[in-house]
Amino acid sequence: MADRFVEAGEKFTELVRVMARLRAPGGCPWDRKQTFDTIKSYTLEETYEVMDAIDRRDWAGLAEELGDLLLQPVFLAEMAAEENLFTIADSLDAINQKLIRRHPHVFADASAETADDVKRRWDEIKLQEKSGKGTAPPASVLDAVPRNLPALVEAEKISKKAAALGFEWPDISGVIEKLQEEAAELARAKE
Repeated sequence: MADRFVEAGEKFTELVRVMARLRAPGGCPWDRKQTFDTIKSYTLEETYEVMDAIDRRDWAGLAEELGDLLLQPVFLAEMAAEENLFTIADSLDAINQKLIRRHPHVFADASAETADDVKRRWDEIKLQEKSGKGTAPPASVLDAVPRNLPALVEAEKISKKAAALGFEWPDISGVIEKLQEEAAELARAKE
């Protein structure tokens, strides 16, 4: 199993070196011309291609598409390194530390019996991390939903957040009842 990790590390290092060469003076004019803004749409495109390969159960295609997707953070991090913002090592360290922090049932003494326990703890830790960064807590749980998602994905995320707070009903009558309740509360507050 260790050989798999060594090989992955070597291949990843090679990708970082190839990207640096493409962006270096004398490298590829197209790659050198790219900016954060011009390359970001490729990240989304590659994500959709990964999803498509999974849906089609095209495992060879998935291997290739994952490589294309993996190129995106390497490309973005190379541009960031050129501007002395951060390096790919910083990104890798950040995700490694995050995974360890958010899995205390694996890497520390906490316990989690179910996937729901893990998700609940993950969300608690995530909230603690955000408050520890000195950023103001979101005014609403919905503020954490990125606004640049496709409309249906954004709607699904908002729906899941609302459902987690008890805003989920088996049929429309519960929604109407809740709306009437909220309207009455608003009318009382207005008086």
